[in-house]
Amino acid sequence: MESIKRNTIRQKALKKFHKMMEYAWKYYNDTKIIPDLELYRENAKFSKDEFSEIGSTYNLISNNAQEFINYCRNHIKSKKEDMSKLYIIGNGFDLKHNIPSRYSDFAKFVITCDPSLFEQIEKCLRNLSLNGLWSNFEAALGTQNYNELLKDIKRNIEIKKDYPIGIDFSSLKICFRDWVIALKKYLCVSCSRKYALEKDAYFLSFNYTDTLETIYNISKAHICHIHGYVDKGDLDIEATYAGYIVGHDNKEYENEIDGFTSDPYEQQELKDVISGYKKDHNLSEIEQFVGKIPHESISDIVVLGHSLGLIDAPYFEMINKEFPNIYWQIGYFDERDYVCKVNSLVKIGVKNYFLFEDR
Repeated sequence: MESIKRNTIRQKALKKFHKMMEYAWKYYNDTKIIPDLELYRENAKFSKDEFSEIGSTYNLISNNAQEFINYCRNHIKSKKEDMSKLYIIGNGFDLKHNIPSRYSDFAKFVITCDPSLFEQIEKCLRNLSLNGLWSNFEAALGTQNYNELLKDIKRNIEIKKDYPIGIDFSSLKICFRDWVIALKKYLCVSCSRKYALEKDAYFLSFNYTDTLETIYNISKAHICHIHGYVDKGDLDIEATYAGYIVGHDNKEYENEIDGFTSDPYEQQELKDVISGYKKDHNLSEIEQFVGKIPHESISDIVVLGHSLGLIDAPYFEMINKEFPNIYWQIGYFDERDYVCKVNSLVKIGVKNYFLFEDR
């Protein structure tokens, strides 16, 4: 709790400090006179705790005219005129824009469009709440109810048929495609914007919607939809498989199955089923997109609405490798989310980061 409180204080202090420096830099540009920063500090009205967070930087800049000029050039002028940001967008971004894109919303859609599929999901997926996050649904695909799957395997052997085992993944993807297309009705150019996004920034979106294009008028050339998106026109099953990426990243499922049954045939059948739900990380597309970004132009990486769940760790590890010295700014929802994200950042290997409250 103490670390969250201090982070919040530092966030407010930095915002006030940068605003103060912008005013001071404008004064210097107009007069070519180094301003009395104490006047600006009083105007900024730092609290005692806030000023303690940035005091050393303030003292360095206020006591050295060249440091003042260097700071403004590096942290204000260059960022405003020459630098861009790389945004990572997750499902929380859509939720903040009132788009019903939780797993629970998908579940409601499945109940309506394919009740038998919903029964399969309920039967086969373990530890899954209807109020769960979308990432939890994907993770559940890798930890299914092996007893239920085994019943289907034995049924096929007895009747000598090749019916789907467990969840019919073809039906799941068709239903998923139809749900994604249905979400488009919640998007309109008149929808209110929740963030001040720079149009010249770059965006890596894990969402299937075109919220960035529709609400923020961001150019498609500046967006990489990692998992596919609603405007791809995926209206047939083959396109669906190519367009939307959904699946698990459970690397231990083979060991789990080996511990569940000793029968070699049953082991292989179960492994074939679970491997079919495995997520195919689309690293080549993201590598091509990132490769086109002028790396020296990126000032910050900003994460909005993404849980940083380890199922997507390969993407974050690749981004961190491409931009090893860039500062990450990550929005968090509550204390639990804060802790989870710090743990994920450590595992991913991100060293320079700052978390801010984003409800």
